[in-house]
Amino acid sequence: GQPLWRRLGDGTHTLPCPMVNIFSGGRHAEGGVRIQDFLAVPLAAGSFAEAIDVVWRVRRRAAELTAERHGTLMSRLVADEGGLAVLAGDDAEPLELLSRAIDDVGERVGVAIDVAATQIDRPEQFLDTLEAWTKTYPIVSIEDPLGDDDWAGWTDATRRFGHLQLVGDDLFATSADRVDHAAALGVANTVLVKPNQIGTLGRTETTLAAARRHGYATIVSARSGDTEDDVIADLAVGWNAGQIKIGSLMRSERLAKYNRLLEIEALDGVTYGGWRR
Repeated sequence: GQPLWRRLGDGTHTLPCPMVNIFSGGRHAEGGVRIQDFLAVPLAAGSFAEAIDVVWRVRRRAAELTAERHGTLMSRLVADEGGLAVLAGDDAEPLELLSRAIDDVGERVGVAIDVAATQIDRPEQFLDTLEAWTKTYPIVSIEDPLGDDDWAGWTDATRRFGHLQLVGDDLFATSADRVDHAAALGVANTVLVKPNQIGTLGRTETTLAAARRHGYATIVSARSGDTEDDVIADLAVGWNAGQIKIGSLMRSERLAKYNRLLEIEALDGVTYGGWRR
């Protein structure tokens, strides 16, 4: 029979650009760093396989740099989505190490930050720090820099970071109604959807349709505590999501999804969409 991805969408299918977790802090690592995730985004890969190869080299180099600074043990600690667990240092250290790793690898790779602001105190005071970081590091995407009901704060964040990919996760909660409300206010420019957050594929498709109607980019995302089920790979391709966020290149429940995407590229000949921002 047909693979699932062929049964979805409007007939336009591409492989998504991966946003790959390299360092984890916040609740994903229970360490001293408040930021939840620091991710690598391949900007110039010509195929999904090449994208994964580039990001793997970045992760390997990031682990080496972590070992040089904090010892081998720290470089082997893995957080719940497969990223390197940051248990020491300040908020900027993972960003510094990731940027150095990207420079050392020598490929065009951007940095994405998932602030997960609902987990930190007074995130509105953090916007100045984020703005300074965008002028120092190769940041291309910022996710959830403010709380999910701080609409005034999101308006300010959009003014500051609207030239980058500004992602709402907790902001939208995979809800079409919240996408409509955000669009009316002109906040954010990218919607992250989690199929198991809203409960059904149909409601997820409704949220994706709302995002596209308002001109938002879209990301399909897995969640913490996931299993080795790889259906989300087919969903991202079938819905032509553009980007996928499924964790790091470690842990079997993460690798299963990457392997499925590699399989779709190799066996079904689906074209890689690449970074579209």
